[in-house]
Amino acid sequence: MAELTDRYLGIELYGADGERIGTVAGLLTADDLAQYYVVEHGGFLGFGKRRYYVPAERGVATGGRRLDTDATESQFGALGWDTPPVDPASVHRVAAP
Repeated sequence: MAELTDRYLGIELYGADGERIGTVAGLLTADDLAQYYVVEHGGFLGFGKRRYYVPAERGVATGGRRLDTDATESQFGALGWDTPPVDPASVHRVAAP
């Protein structure tokens, strides 16, 4: 599990349009595999922050501290990525300390 957190927490997520969307602030895991990247975006002092749940199969690490997805931020709502997974009990949250 430590390998997953070391690898993904704090990296930047970019959309299909090349725009920076946010930072991976946590992982939702099952069977020691990442299922969702929990990406936080925006806000000031904890207010107005948005959280997205990007399926792991839709995020591709491209080297360095960058993760790319095949969708733009404007598509996240239609894809359901702006709400937690349907069965949050089936996954475990791993967050930065």
